[in-house]
Amino acid sequence: MSSNSTTSNSSNDSSASHPQQNNSLKRKRTLEMDMEQTNLEMKSVQDKVDLANLEMKLSKAKSDLANLEMKSIQDKVDLQNLLKEEINKNEKLAVEKEEYKKRSELNSEELTQLKKDYVKVVNEFNKLKGDYQNSSKTMLNEKNELAKKLEKINKENTKLKEEKNLNLKELQKYRNACQLPTDEKTALLRQNNQLSIELQRANSELTKCRNELALNLKLVVSFIFFYVEEINQPWYYR
Repeated sequence: MSSNSTTSNSSNDSSASHPQQNNSLKRKRTLEMDMEQTNLEMKSVQDKVDLANLEMKLSKAKSDLANLEMKSIQDKVDLQNLLKEEINKNEKLAVEKEEYKKRSELNSEELTQLKKDYVKVVNEFNKLKGDYQNSSKTMLNEKNELAKKLEKINKENTKLKEEKNLNLKELQKYRNACQLPTDEKTALLRQNNQLSIELQRANSELTKCRNELALNLKLVVSFIFFYVEEINQPWYYR
């Protein structure tokens, strides 16, 4: 009679420990899904940063083009004033006209190059805008898929909680009926300790992943600043 009671106790204890292990695994899966969603959000932020940088670059190109056009107009005004002031100085006028001609040619070349650079920036902006739209669609699909997986996990967790509550009720009934032997209590404590160790290990892995994520984000931001400084160098468009 005592042997049958011990076997029944072990069976009930085992069935009570399975939901706890499943809950630990489900929590770990939920953490992994949260990390994937965080990576997608980082990617979206990175795309927005790149788009903002190109918009700044486009605005600077427009400003430079306007300044150069104003400079060309001012040069023409200066030439008219020079012709009025130096109309009786033919020799000097010829030299100054030649110098102005060279300067105008140089300004014309710079203006042509700046227009080419402006077209290049516009093309890059349009390309990045298209890539961002495609990336947004892909990210939205991935986010929807991730939401479905999370919903499935939540349903499974709810089911496990219901099973856990039922098992706890059965265990409470059993405890009310009889006291657990000392060796079975020790086994339960050992299982609880093992679950605690696994939970600590999962938390350590999560902390490690978060640290790596922060480091990667720092490297990406550093690369963005480096890229912006590079494209703002004069030699970048030659």
